Amino acid sequence: MSQYKVKNYDGYQEILDSVRSIVVRIAPEWAASAINKEVNDLETTIDETLAGRADMAEEMESKDE
Repeated sequence: MSQYKVKNYDGYQEILDSVRSIVVRIAPEWAASAINKEVNDLETTIDETLAGRADMAEEMESKDE
C-alpha cells in the first residue's frame, strides 16, 4: 500500500487570509511583515501545486480521447 497521501487544499485562501489577519493583530509590525511574506510564499506554492494538478488532469483527459 502506498504511503503517499493526496493533500486537500479546499478553503486554503480563506485560511491563509485568517492567518494573515491574526499575525497583523498579534505580532509586532516588523515581525508581521516577515511572517506574512512567508505565508504569501506558501500560498504561491499551493497555487502552483494546484495549477500543476489541473494541467496533469487536462493532459490525462486528452490522452483518454
